[in-house]
Amino acid sequence: MRNSITGVFPTPIFESTDPDFECKQDLIDWIYKYKETAQSVVLSNRGGWQSDDMFYKTDRSFRPFIDYISNRINAMIQDSMDKPLTLNNLWVNVNPPGAYNIMHRHCGCQYSGVLWVRCPEKSGNFAIINPNEYQEYDVLDVLTPEVKMPLNMGLSWEYAPEDGNIILFAAHLPHLVETNHSEEDRISIAFNFFTPR
Repeated sequence: MRNSITGVFPTPIFESTDPDFECKQDLIDWIYKYKETAQSVVLSNRGGWQSDDMFYKTDRSFRPFIDYISNRINAMIQDSMDKPLTLNNLWVNVNPPGAYNIMHRHCGCQYSGVLWVRCPEKSGNFAIINPNEYQEYDVLDVLTPEVKMPLNMGLSWEYAPEDGNIILFAAHLPHLVETNHSEEDRISIAFNFFTPR
């Protein structure tokens, strides 16, 4: 007799790391300079500052950073998708100590993602919530950790980001950012991409 377990209908999450992240300080400098002149939008952020999602359309000085993000995204998915992705919109987040982002989804796109610019230790994990949490709770609750973990069959998935890391995920997935318990700002750039039809 042979027994096996198969995970079905998985949702891909793409990750890219850049240990060098050479534009990091230039990006931090640009963000703080822009933040001095722009009022925060309040959406999922609680206690933090967030730019609007179209600022880069009028401020051409941000273009090199868009190129950096777009190039990394398309390099990350080139062996996995048969079409390139196109930027839909993008915004900057600065979460000081005590700030966080409540659970939310991104509408009007296919893929969402984050570039972590600066994420000090204890500045909060990024968490994706199982979109079928209610329907699957009783099924998943009885599984052992040895089964759940390798197949990512839990009710949530937590990611401890590092500076220069990017993840890309399906935009319908609910997600949140935990409270920043560090003594520094946590800085990230969030974005949405779509595949041209």
